Amino acid sequence: MSATAAGGEESPPLGFRSMRTLARGPGSVIELVYRREGTFRRMYAVKRLAGALRREPAARARFLREARLLGALRHPNVVAVLDVGEDDEGPFLRTDYAFGVSLGELSARLASRGIRCPPQLALRIGVAVGHALWATHELEDQHGEPLGLVHRDLRPANVQIGFEGVVRLLGFGVVQSLADEAPATSLTPNPYRAPEQRRQDVVDGRADLFALGVLLHELLAGGLPDPERPLGGRVRCSEEVLRLVDELLAPDPRDRPASAAAVTRRLELEVRELVLQEGPLDLRGFLEETLGDVITRRRRELSTLWDAFDGDVSPAPPARVGTGPNTGRYWRLAAAMALAAILLGVALARLT
Repeated sequence: MSATAAGGEESPPLGFRSMRTLARGPGSVIELVYRREGTFRRMYAVKRLAGALRREPAARARFLREARLLGALRHPNVVAVLDVGEDDEGPFLRTDYAFGVSLGELSARLASRGIRCPPQLALRIGVAVGHALWATHELEDQHGEPLGLVHRDLRPANVQIGFEGVVRLLGFGVVQSLADEAPATSLTPNPYRAPEQRRQDVVDGRADLFALGVLLHELLAGGLPDPERPLGGRVRCSEEVLRLVDELLAPDPRDRPASAAAVTRRLELEVRELVLQEGPLDLRGFLEETLGDVITRRRRELSTLWDAFDGDVSPAPPARVGTGPNTGRYWRLAAAMALAAILLGVALARLT
């Protein structure tokens, strides 16, 4: 089966090789893949449907819909989709590979060491996530009409913090448009879901803002919101930050801020105020200080993978990402030509 782009057009074989599985869930699998063309080499992440879902038309349609929406979403704080297609293993989605950790991993490491994230850095992360939600909620179609997208699954595992200090939003598997007829119901219970999501009401972007409020509370206080322990009694923050978090966590969406844009602007003002008070803090340096051993270990693992693939000079077939029958014929032709060259060399040697 030849590789086919999401729009139905033929796409050439991609020539990737699988390196290892990055994540596996009930609905999808994400693999780290490698591509080498001459002196060019790069790693990517490839997401696929898991198991039997690859053969279900409804699941395939949902997957390609997610890929189409993500492909239209271009923002530095959103993981970039580079390619979408189908091959003999079903639909796939290829993105940049972010060398870093999830916000959940960072929070767990801080908790294990009894360390709190500095408020300035917590708010910087909040600003980045806010910009990602802003871009998501205000995405327009090709005619300039708003799509009304809602992420619906904002949680620490879906916030990636690159070791270079860039924060990116991912996990758009249940992204939904306000035009959809029914609310998505595939989410498992988690404390980041807004009350209206738990009731399975139709939601808008304010559900994502509730989740952002939970993330901010967790970063600032080192734990989830607790009605018995107000945030003001757990961390030193400005009155504006305390007020904003309270607004984000309002049970009624009508009591929350109106948009991600408004929240992001308020957070940016608070970051600027903290910079004036204490000077700028570097997220990259904070990661190296708190996760230095993790960074070193992962760099070593990636270096080992690089060396293994760079040392493999045999013509290996590409990974099953975007492969097709033309690719197989290419390798068979190359093998036949190599064999012919060997036989010709033997014949010439005998003549001399």
